[in-house]
Amino acid sequence: MNPTRWFDSRRTLAAALIAVAGAFASCAPAPSALSPRDFETRWHDLLAQRNYPAAQQLIAQRDKQVPDDPEVIIARANLYFRQATGPAAGFAAGGRTRAAAGDSMGLDTVLAQRALDTLREGIHRHPERLDMRMGLAFLCQQLGMRIAEVQVVQETIGYSLQHGEALRWSYGEPLSLPANQYVPQVLHDYVRYYADRGAPGDDQAMMALAQLIMQAYPNSPYVPNDVAYWYATQNQWERSLDFLKLAERADSTDALVLYNLGWAHEQLKRRTPAVHYYRRALAVGTAGRKADIVQSASQRLAALGATP
Repeated sequence: MNPTRWFDSRRTLAAALIAVAGAFASCAPAPSALSPRDFETRWHDLLAQRNYPAAQQLIAQRDKQVPDDPEVIIARANLYFRQATGPAAGFAAGGRTRAAAGDSMGLDTVLAQRALDTLREGIHRHPERLDMRMGLAFLCQQLGMRIAEVQVVQETIGYSLQHGEALRWSYGEPLSLPANQYVPQVLHDYVRYYADRGAPGDDQAMMALAQLIMQAYPNSPYVPNDVAYWYATQNQWERSLDFLKLAERADSTDALVLYNLGWAHEQLKRRTPAVHYYRRALAVGTAGRKADIVQSASQRLAALGATP
């Protein structure tokens, strides 16, 4: 046998075997993409560990597996924001994690802007994602961009009023309530943030947001109740009462609003209306199994020497 020919035939056989192996490899299934929830858990844990390279790798891998995925946009914005502001910052999917961004000293403005731009582009491509819109509002809030935050909320309200049925929350899931109930509930957190913090200028941001929300959703009691709370912290009980009445008109069966009405009247030394609202709060709270309202209303009625 010709040795040279034998050598060539073995090379041919080896090449054929390599080709067959490559064909089998190409038929092997690619690693499946994580579910949106598992993906969020994974990148959230990596950011908590400050393992930014691994987070970048995870995000890049999913971007290849699921092109134009809103979850990738949210994860990437969180990564940029965490790198820009420190280990305590971030909003997760839907803005649910309300951690403070910390001291603005040392802020990497380039990365912070990149986080904002990432979400803005994401909203442009996926306008129905309410969680992404809330995440952008949260970033503006944490970066002290009050005017921009109000603009984001205004745009969110405008879209929600026109496309309520199309709205999606975290992981692309439908809203758990009709949009005209769900959206004001989510937005009231942004009003309450300023009402609770009470820094200089927060009252103006609070009122600007509140006016937008109350005008768009007059049947929601959450925001007028928040504003009433703020006036109560300032001992402006008449003004507090004005907003509590708006909340009552929005929903006369809200036990917390009814209790707060009783409390405001009590602070104004008006026993009769205070007792009236405490009794209503007690009845509504009992029917709705709101033990805290039931207990508080019963205590106030006892303190006023009134029967339930």
